[in-house]
Parts: sequence; structure tokens; C-alpha cells
Amino acid sequence: MGESDAAEWSLGSIADLLAVAVLTVAVGVFVLVPPLSGTPVRPVVSLAFVLFAPGYTYLGVLFPKRDVSRSTSNDTSVAERPGGGLGLLERLVFSFGTSVAITIGVGLALGVRTAGITRINLYVGLAALVAVGLPLAAVRRSRLPATTRMRSPHRTVSTRIRSKLAGQGTTANVVTVLCTVSLVVAVVAVGAGLGSSQGGEVTELYLLSENESGEYVPRGYPETVAQGENESFAIGITNQEGETAAYTVVVLRQQFDAENRAGAPTSETRLRTFSATLDDGEAQRIPHTIGPAAGNRSYRVTYLLYVGQPPSDPSIDNAYREVHLWIRGTGSPE
Repeated sequence: MGESDAAEWSLGSIADLLAVAVLTVAVGVFVLVPPLSGTPVRPVVSLAFVLFAPGYTYLGVLFPKRDVSRSTSNDTSVAERPGGGLGLLERLVFSFGTSVAITIGVGLALGVRTAGITRINLYVGLAALVAVGLPLAAVRRSRLPATTRMRSPHRTVSTRIRSKLAGQGTTANVVTVLCTVSLVVAVVAVGAGLGSSQGGEVTELYLLSENESGEYVPRGYPETVAQGENESFAIGITNQEGETAAYTVVVLRQQFDAENRAGAPTSETRLRTFSATLDDGEAQRIPHTIGPAAGNRSYRVTYLLYVGQPPSDPSIDNAYREVHLWIRGTGSPE
């Protein structure tokens, strides 16, 4: 790089990447530090991070050039443009879509490798990707001349807005408005989900069955249990409430009218009660066994989760979370 290139590089060429790094660190503080994790600020900064930072970072790696062909036809694709770069609006819109795709991929990986997706492990996964991508984006940008490298958006956004409002390019204005509205609607929709009655943070309750290797897996649930035998299960709880919570799990064996399983149970037996106190983001599996009811009948084993102590009449209607399993007892060992 020449002297002028180096001067411009040091002043503002990576200001946007530094802003993403600051956002990533700030979100980490609000996610990992308990006093701050319960404040209303956390969902706001977390939403901005998830919907923007990963995509913007890796677009910077893939497209370090800015769009220098402002006179190119609107029908020309990015790949066909002489500059081979992205315009500011395209970069912002594509950052949203790319971030969603990356977040889904990280979520799928966590679902396979861990017991469940929590706010903490999702942040750690995304932050690790951003930490790897930011230096790569900076290096890719630094190797380009100042005339073509991506500039920090704060240097050009005010000029772009003034030119759009001044009526330069009616078609471009329409596209700008539509893309901006779409982006705002998408952000608001996700924000509304985070602001729902459960705040986007829910405790996970799941049932696992023991396989032939003695491992607990979310499949292979038995359909029958012979008299005199027991089946091994594990009930899993993951705390995503943003604070430490004390849980109680009530296990019921319920029998129903054979012709009306959707109605009220004809008989009900309380089999077990489990208690667990978990920190935010902590998961626990509770192994146990379940035996059949007397007679050759189908019954439902229902797990009811409560925060704190359960009511005197636990049921699906008053439980915080619920999972159940239908089993048929057989008259003799199979």
C-alpha cells in the first residue's frame, strides 16, 4: 500500500468491523453476566447481534470490494459488475439473510452435538465464528487499493440518503424503500417473538429412552412393558429463563377410556416427584424407571414441569411444560 492508502486505511477502513467486534463483546457481557442478563437491554443487543453480525462479517470476507460501478444497469448481477463488489444497501440486506442462515446452521450443529440449544451456547458458537471472520475480512480489505476496497458505511450513508431523497434514480428509490421496509418488518417480527409472554426464553423439557448400549436417546421409546419389568428413561430439563430456577417434575400414570383418549383420565396414579435447581443455561438429566400398570391396557405416562412447588392437583392444564408417552402393559413378560 502507498502512503495515502495507508493513511486512509488507518482512519476508517475497518471502523465497521471494529463496531461489529464491540457489539459482539457487549452482547457477551449481557448474555454471560447474570445481573445484566435479566435486563431489558439484553434482548435488544442480542437481536441486533444475531440478525446482523455473523452475516456482515462473512460478507466482508467474501466481498471485500465496494460497488464502484454506480452507472451499471440495475439488471446487472453482482458477479457481472466490473467492480465485483456490493453496494451499501445490498450489503446490509444480504447481511440479514446471511446471518439468519448462519444462525440456523449453528443451531442445527448444537442440536446434534449438545443436549439442547441454549442462549449461552448459541452466543458462544456465533461469537466464535465472528471472531474468526473479522480478522479475515480486515486482511482481505487491506490488500485492496483504497479506490475499490469496502469503506465503513458511516462515511457514505448520509451522502446516499441525501442523494436518494433528492430524487436521483426513481427505480433505485423504489427498490431501496422496499428492501428497507422488508428488513424492518423482519426485525420487528423477530422482536415480537422475543417479546412474547415467554420472552423468547423457555425451559426445555424432554424425555429420553435408554437404548441397548445404555445411552439415553430421543427415540426408540417402548410401546409395551411386560408385567414384572421396568423401562429406563431420563427426563431432561434445560434452564433458559435468564436466572436460576427451582423446578419440580411430577410423573403421573393415567388411564383413559379406550374410546375417548382425549377426555379426562378415568384413573390417575402419582408415580414420582423430582426436584432440580438449575442455573441459567444449565441442563440436567434425571434417570428413572417406569413399570406397567396392572392388566393388559394402554396408559399414558405424563411428566409435568413446574417452577417451584406444584399445585395440589397437578395436570397438563396448570403445568409449565409437559411431555407424555403412551405405553401398553402386557400380561406376562415378553
